[in-house]
Amino acid sequence: WLRRPLPWELGLALLALGLVKKVLLADPLAPGVDALFARAAEGERLHAPEVLLAGLAYGLQLYFDFSGYSDMAIGIGEFFGITLPENFEYPYLACSVGEYWRRWHISLSSWFRDYVYIPLGGSRCHLRRTCLNLLIVFALTGLWHGAAWQDVVFGLLHGMILCMERLGLRRALEQLPRLFRHLYTVVLL
Repeated sequence: WLRRPLPWELGLALLALGLVKKVLLADPLAPGVDALFARAAEGERLHAPEVLLAGLAYGLQLYFDFSGYSDMAIGIGEFFGITLPENFEYPYLACSVGEYWRRWHISLSSWFRDYVYIPLGGSRCHLRRTCLNLLIVFALTGLWHGAAWQDVVFGLLHGMILCMERLGLRRALEQLPRLFRHLYTVVLL
């Protein structure tokens, strides 16, 4: 009585899931996030719980918005018999920043890995060169998000965290219980 869904049925289900993420989850978060960021931009001092709330709400808004659009695209592809790869694999469950980037926006991360990181030598080089490769890739990732300094800084910060994980932080994290590794990742993000 349980049968495998037909491509159009799977496509319709993914399209509906994407719409739920976008319309019922991401969009309602946007006004609150915008209001908190506007208050901060106007110079108003936010209390620690408000800053935490703004960060968490923005992260969830961004995820549900982008993941929703990805699910809709994958669903439309399935509807027409075209199978597209998954673009998000529960990134906020990651236990390191490296793991997060393997789960978040997989199509973009894979493109940078295949067309920039590996041609630069990837991780087959000395550790110093590997870290330089990571910094280059994440500086470009920052530029992909926008051609402003804060975008480049965003990318470089993530690249530096990945370098620190390569330089021994990852081994130290692996000694901790999963909950603490997860908290480390969420707090940094």
